[in-house]
Amino acid sequence: MTQRFRLPFALVPGLALALAACGQTAVPPVLPEVTLVTSDAGLQAPATLTSGLVAVTLRNTGQRVQYTELARLKTGATQAQVQAALTTGNFAALDTLVTESGATADVDPGGSTRVILDLAAGSYLVLDHGTTPDAPPVIAGTISVTSRVGPSVADPTFNVKVVGTDFAYDLPKTVKAGAQLWQFVNAGQEAHELILVKLHDGKTAADVQAFLDQPNPDFSSAPGDPAGGNSPISAGIREFFPVNLPAGNYVALCGVPDPATGKSHFDLGMIMAFTVSN
Repeated sequence: MTQRFRLPFALVPGLALALAACGQTAVPPVLPEVTLVTSDAGLQAPATLTSGLVAVTLRNTGQRVQYTELARLKTGATQAQVQAALTTGNFAALDTLVTESGATADVDPGGSTRVILDLAAGSYLVLDHGTTPDAPPVIAGTISVTSRVGPSVADPTFNVKVVGTDFAYDLPKTVKAGAQLWQFVNAGQEAHELILVKLHDGKTAADVQAFLDQPNPDFSSAPGDPAGGNSPISAGIREFFPVNLPAGNYVALCGVPDPATGKSHFDLGMIMAFTVSN
């Protein structure tokens, strides 16, 4: 590791003043990195973070697939209310209690994944979605996010920006194959997600929609394969996440139910075909 040059603390204020006098702007702070470690016994997470962009790595040391979500408590909401809504699957009530602020992808035992979240100040719950396949999420920990003082962290360099609205995607018709960093922005009024599906030969977005509209779809005969994406985030939230897409035909869709109609967002127009090329 290359040794880093450190200025004596007493010289830092003087240097800042000198740079300001020369008309130079301060260098934005480095993107903070935090690691969450999950196991079959529980979750290890930091007690505090600073608001703004933060890279979150989830490392799975357990024996089952895991993913975690950060949800900011709304004013007046309690952990007990959130856990009750999670246990009963009352997602309409959950929307009134928390702001879904981003999640990691599924992580296999022994693996890890990294996403970049943009966190507002507040009290957060860390939700564990890896208990058992059919069990509801549980509150695995809490994190207090305090307001950042000073310049904000600069946005990372990303390859593709996707904007979700009620109910459509703004997504390029063609994107490049390979490992990339995507940004998903929820510019709608409802929670939205970005699910990517690689279509089987000869299949279309209409085939995917018809398949998902079945009462109990048999995923062994699905018209495509999951290809990544991100979990639901609330209105006004954004997230950066990695993708690694081979060339082919794809569909982007949102499966969040609409509270007014009960229909999935992909049945209201939030489904879009795109192509990945070499």
